Amino acid sequence: MIRKRILFISLLFLSLALHVNGQNKEKGFNPERYQADLEKYIVRKAGLTQKESAAFLPLYREMKTKMRSVFEANHNKVNITSDAECKKLIQQRDANEIQMKKIQQQYHNKFLKILPASKVFKLIKEEENFHRYSFNKALENMNRKGNQQKRNDNRNRNK
Repeated sequence: MIRKRILFISLLFLSLALHVNGQNKEKGFNPERYQADLEKYIVRKAGLTQKESAAFLPLYREMKTKMRSVFEANHNKVNITSDAECKKLIQQRDANEIQMKKIQQQYHNKFLKILPASKVFKLIKEEENFHRYSFNKALENMNRKGNQQKRNDNRNRNK
């Protein structure tokens, strides 16, 4: 169960990293744009009205900010030199993941006070779908760029 969570969180952030790579490199990653794309996607897919979106999005952003701070605390660079240090880091990661789940649970309950359960469920599922969509889109962009680079390399060799 924990391995699945770790895998999901890893894939989530890998998709984010690949999404970053798929965006225009001159502009770099734009976290605001990514967040706006995510919000637009989940709101549209869950079928929220403007009134529902206005009530939901501030809470959603608040949840994401809290989760991000826990996640970032979990990924500080450390010098792993001993089993004791590794054990401590594993326990801290587990505690942080539990804390992130508690934050989600707290905010899911808040969402349920302002939205029907069916829409909250759709929002949760569509957020997962967006990360998969972003991951696949980034892979396609990487493949397209790789193929373009190969064609350019072949043209340069043939000259």
